[in-house]
Amino acid sequence: MEEANAYLLEVCERLNNKPQDRREGKSATACLEEERPFLFGGLPMFDAARVVHARVDKYATVVVDQNHYSVPDHLVGKLIMVKIYSGRIQCFYEEMKIAEHNRLVGCHEWRLELLHYLETLKKKPGALAGSTALAQAQSHIKNIYETYYSRREKDFIELLQYIRDDANLEEVQRSIKQLDNLHPSHVTTDKVKALCAKGREMDAPPLLHSQASQAILQQAAAQLRQYDDMFGTHTIQMEEAIA
Repeated sequence: MEEANAYLLEVCERLNNKPQDRREGKSATACLEEERPFLFGGLPMFDAARVVHARVDKYATVVVDQNHYSVPDHLVGKLIMVKIYSGRIQCFYEEMKIAEHNRLVGCHEWRLELLHYLETLKKKPGALAGSTALAQAQSHIKNIYETYYSRREKDFIELLQYIRDDANLEEVQRSIKQLDNLHPSHVTTDKVKALCAKGREMDAPPLLHSQASQAILQQAAAQLRQYDDMFGTHTIQMEEAIA
C-alpha cells in the first residue's frame, strides 16, 4: 500500500508540474502558487463531538450514556459541558477542561480518577484503601501506596496533592527510589518533596558570576549539603558517580 501511494503521488506531481498550453505554458502547481495569496484561509478543524450538559452528582461524577465519569470533587452540584467523542470524553467548566477519560462502551460502568477525590479524601482518609478510585489508579500510583504508604493514608494523600499541583510522577519516583536505596522507612512525603526540590536546584541553569549570584550559589550549596546530611544521600551520589 505504501508503494502504491508513493507511486500515485509521483504521478500526480508529474502531471501538476507539466506545462499547459491553455495557461500560457504554466503548470498547475505554478498557477496555484500565483492564486494562493487570494485564497481564503483554511477552515477550522472539524470537532466531531456530541455536546451535552450534565450536573455533577454527589459522587463527583457526571453520567453520560448511563456511565459515570469523575470530575474534581469541588464541582459537586455544578453544571458542566461534556464533549463526547467516539473514544473519549472531555469535561469543561467555565471554558476550562477539568477532566478527560477514555469512553466506556458498557452500561452502568464507572471511570474514576484518584486525583479528582483529594478534597474528599482529606476529610476521610480511611476511605482511600478500599476505594474504587485507588483500584482504578495507575499501576505506579498503586505500587507506591502498597509498598511505602500502607496505613499512612494522610501522608499518601499529601503526596498525591504534591504530584497534582507541584511535581510530576517521574521526579517523585526518582526521589522515592533514592530514599528506598537507603531504607524503605525513609520514604515519607516530606523527604520526597525535599529531594525533588534538591533535584530542581541541581538542574537549574548556572547563574552569572556577580557578587549577588555567588552568594545565592553558596546558599544553595549549603541547602544541598543540609539535604545530604538529613537524608544521608552522600553515599548515593558517590555510587552514582562510580557507576
